[in-house]
Amino acid sequence: MHNPKSEYRVSALRKLPPRLLGSETCSIVTATELNAELIKAEYFLIVQRPSPKLHWGTIDFNTTNFPIELEGWTLSTALDEAQAQVDVETGSLLESCAIELSRPDLAYLPFEFKSAGVSLLGPWMRGLFEDQIRQILQQTSSPKLRLYLSFLIQNSPDTSKWQRKI
Repeated sequence: MHNPKSEYRVSALRKLPPRLLGSETCSIVTATELNAELIKAEYFLIVQRPSPKLHWGTIDFNTTNFPIELEGWTLSTALDEAQAQVDVETGSLLESCAIELSRPDLAYLPFEFKSAGVSLLGPWMRGLFEDQIRQILQQTSSPKLRLYLSFLIQNSPDTSKWQRKI
């Protein structure tokens, strides 16, 4: 049985006002070597506002079509390309917000996704993005991400224990 090589990265959206897309908006990108000739990259963007929503897509890379001088596709370059697609999707969402709010300046706000120290555990345990995380588990081709999300889901959040103090 073929055990594909796979990587994933979770990142958090930074530098935008939290009221636009949400302070916990995040992305997950994956790259999986399905066979010697094919790498599948996936991107998942979980947007918190105005209500939680999942945006996602896949990209297949044929690893044999490149001249040796171009180095070809690796898991790392596929992850980077999936993250670039997240950036494009985020830019489109900002443009939609700008139109909806009649604020063209919002479409040009700088943003970035940071992966250092980011996990889905916090949002999951607070009861955020439950449906979206379950959707990702069903959609992903990444064995590593599937395993991580399976373990995460086994730890069901008990949001009744959370207390907000004002």
